[in-house]
Amino acid sequence: MAAFRLGLIGAGRMGQVHLRAISESERIRVVAVAEPSAANRALVTGADLAVYADADAMLKAGALDGVHACWAAPGGGGEGVAGKILNVPVGVGIVGGEVADIADIDYGLCRTARGRAWLNLAVACAARVTVPSAAIRDKASALNISSEVIPLGVALDRW
Repeated sequence: MAAFRLGLIGAGRMGQVHLRAISESERIRVVAVAEPSAANRALVTGADLAVYADADAMLKAGALDGVHACWAAPGGGGEGVAGKILNVPVGVGIVGGEVADIADIDYGLCRTARGRAWLNLAVACAARVTVPSAAIRDKASALNISSEVIPLGVALDRW
């Protein structure tokens, strides 16, 4: 059976964690990475790995069975729409800040209408939404977001 060809959105700290974890799988092969930061793109290596400055270019290049966006917003929203148009399923990770609204420190994507709109778009377009813990799942659930707990968004046996 051919490996599932995955595109990864994000090559920063968490993207590197996901990339390392997924590289251990025989069933999944990361074949493309989209990362806007040139410094983070430089960290991504692999002879058969295509690296893009933006996710739209990665999606348009094709040859993907699915895409994983490490963050729901802003990345997951736009890429989710592109994935829908191109018929490529996009999985979105909610790591915490996306469902937060902490007035004391003005933190959280849900603090603004724009942030909530990005989150709603990402979730609406996602083929699957993952969260790293039961606590984040509960916060997402309170916002009517169905999600699955996968520690740090990566559990190879559950792909």
